[in-house]
Amino acid sequence: MRRKAYDDMVRWKNKSDRRALLLTGCRQTGKTYLMKKFAKENYKHHLYCDLEEQRNLHDIFENSNLSAVEIIERLAFLTNFKLVPGETVILLDEIQACIPAYSALRNLSDQEDYDVIASGSLLGVKIEDLQRRTPMGYVEYLRILPMDFEEFLWAMKIPEEHIGYLRGCIQNLKPIDKGICMKYNDLYRKYIVVGGMPQSVKEFVDSHIYANSKKVLKDIVKVVGDDFEKYSNGKERIIAEYCLKSIPFQLAMENKKFKYARISKRKGGSRFYGSYLLWLLRAGLIEYCYNLEQPVAPLSPRIRPESFKIFMSDTGLMMTLMEDGSVENIVYKDPFANNGAVMENAVACALVANGYDIHFYERKDSSLEVDFTINMGGKVVVIEVKSGRDKRAKSLNTLVKERSVDRAIRISDGNVFMDENGIENYPLFGPCFFAESDSFDDFEEPDLEELLKMTEEVLRRMDDEKKNGETV
Repeated sequence: MRRKAYDDMVRWKNKSDRRALLLTGCRQTGKTYLMKKFAKENYKHHLYCDLEEQRNLHDIFENSNLSAVEIIERLAFLTNFKLVPGETVILLDEIQACIPAYSALRNLSDQEDYDVIASGSLLGVKIEDLQRRTPMGYVEYLRILPMDFEEFLWAMKIPEEHIGYLRGCIQNLKPIDKGICMKYNDLYRKYIVVGGMPQSVKEFVDSHIYANSKKVLKDIVKVVGDDFEKYSNGKERIIAEYCLKSIPFQLAMENKKFKYARISKRKGGSRFYGSYLLWLLRAGLIEYCYNLEQPVAPLSPRIRPESFKIFMSDTGLMMTLMEDGSVENIVYKDPFANNGAVMENAVACALVANGYDIHFYERKDSSLEVDFTINMGGKVVVIEVKSGRDKRAKSLNTLVKERSVDRAIRISDGNVFMDENGIENYPLFGPCFFAESDSFDDFEEPDLEELLKMTEEVLRRMDDEKKNGETV
């Protein structure tokens, strides 16, 4: 499946002074697949080493007297691989399993005969070892996130010009055709349930059955549990799992700020649970969203570190941790269900995927609070997510009247428009197309009748599981 990170890798290869490339991110986001695919399509030869499975290769990196070329030559010898200078890329997968190999990336970047691409899923978890032997400054890092909504649409074979129409309307504050907007809001709800883990997306694209994706996601949660056990003891695994499973519940509360007491009633708070949450963060499973003292740029110096929300890095994984019935509520838009937590998490994922640091703003001694505050091209933008019938945005209206922020945005199950108070309105999938780097000044509408027809066909195929009696 097509991934945006692949284009980033192409840009890396086109650099004349490229260093070693290190792919990081949560497990199961497609790092191994990407590096292999990229190697096959951009090099005549590639040497693949799995440092978690091929433990016999570790001794090579532990010999600190070897030069970079000597390391590569010994890897080739032990794997019976013929090196061709200038035409070969060295792939070092699961590099967190061999810290000396991670450290060796510094020297490997200096040699010019072979390109080097490495991958690590739990590098942050082993941060203490890494800090002492880091190659930072000699390595280019590329974080691989779960697939975003646009990548999901690519997987669903939606034509580029149709996606461009949605992006163009959103970035030009132009209303989307009503029927098309409704269809894509429905499609976005399905994406939220499936999530962005590539294997989950593939299962859904191939079968259009939610149960198949759910099985993949449950397997990924199990892998995460195995990681807990591998890099900690039994008691620590249980506590880390408690922290992870509390996130959907915490976001569903009226006060969405993370509370340690909601995990359990034991004493200790941040002193006890802080390290476990940090484990989840370093493993790429969660995203922190800090409270701000003021919605004023620059935002990062104004955070209140003791006050934060925590979001899952993938909505599919989040849905897997929620109770039965939650999927139906999202897909079939149960008007009486509280879907605010899921929708807010989806917006968080979309903003992070577009490169924004997420914060929220809560005014002290006041009921004023907005879900997200971001810096968009030097402008402070506040965002409210409205998933239910109530579309009022009192906090946004107050900030606009006070001229406290540059832009105010409301996300709901609606269309694109500017209301009488100057608040920009976007559909649920709107934040997926907020990327700053794109420009659609010369935007032209495609054949809307064809677009709607194709979208209806995609949705019809995806509803087959309901007709066949499959449960969501």
